[in-house]
Amino acid sequence: MAPGLAIRITCLMALLPGVLLLAEEPARAESTPPTESMPSVTIEAQADLEKRVQTYVRKITSSARFQRESLARWNEALCFEVAGLPKRDAEFMVWRLTKIALSVGAHVQARECTRRKANFYVVFTPDPATTLKYLKRHPKLLFDRDANIGQINKFLADSTPLPVRVWHNGEEIGRNGMPVRTNISCAGYDAGSMPTNCKAGDSRVTLSAFEGLREAVIVFDANRINGLNIGQLSDYTAMAGLVDLDINADLAEAPTILRLFTQAEGSRPQGLSAWDQAFLNATYHTDPKSVDQRGAIARVVARDLAR
Repeated sequence: MAPGLAIRITCLMALLPGVLLLAEEPARAESTPPTESMPSVTIEAQADLEKRVQTYVRKITSSARFQRESLARWNEALCFEVAGLPKRDAEFMVWRLTKIALSVGAHVQARECTRRKANFYVVFTPDPATTLKYLKRHPKLLFDRDANIGQINKFLADSTPLPVRVWHNGEEIGRNGMPVRTNISCAGYDAGSMPTNCKAGDSRVTLSAFEGLREAVIVFDANRINGLNIGQLSDYTAMAGLVDLDINADLAEAPTILRLFTQAEGSRPQGLSAWDQAFLNATYHTDPKSVDQRGAIARVVARDLAR
């Protein structure tokens, strides 16, 4: 975490006001004898599943925050901080986020994780408009230099109030697994303030660098969470924060926690779906340097769901 980052986030936080599972069908006493059409039906069902999964992955990964081919995920260890909730709820959310992150393959700071070292901030505020206005006047408090004005305006827009807003900061990671830094003279000269990838190499199947997340700020409108429990909010936060996603994508009928704020009260998802869990796991276990990263993720998700 950059030296001034804790101070910037502390300033930001200080501005925030008050800060049935269905039973399985019993096994039949007698199995239905196989018919000649069963293999065809199975193949068609698998093909339909793969198509639906491909659409799901394509839509949720269409975020334009990072203008690169790779899908941004966490490269460094996570340290969670939750503000604006009762202590018991905040502690549960930190526990749940930690459990999900570890289960999918992300790294989490243990003993070293303190408020000062936090890099994944979750904020509940009854007055997000005030926060947004302040950030608009002081963008350096949150937004990295690589953020363009369109991305910033989209995050800050208050014309259509949103129940939750997500912002990620990241950095390029070279093939050696290390961040691409500035002031490196591997090319024989001082590159100044320009990031220099000393491990770059041309390839048609792998990227010379991929995007690694290093900070997340997730702001919930506390007025828009009525009827939701802390488990639902925790799982939504994990899905929205562990990977850079388009949380406002039109996901049609895809079973996902990302539809938490678009579903009617009686049909809201209760937690991460099997699709969500498979997606997060696949994202953290497929090669982020592959030019076919999204395709590989979709294939792994479809395979896991078909088991």
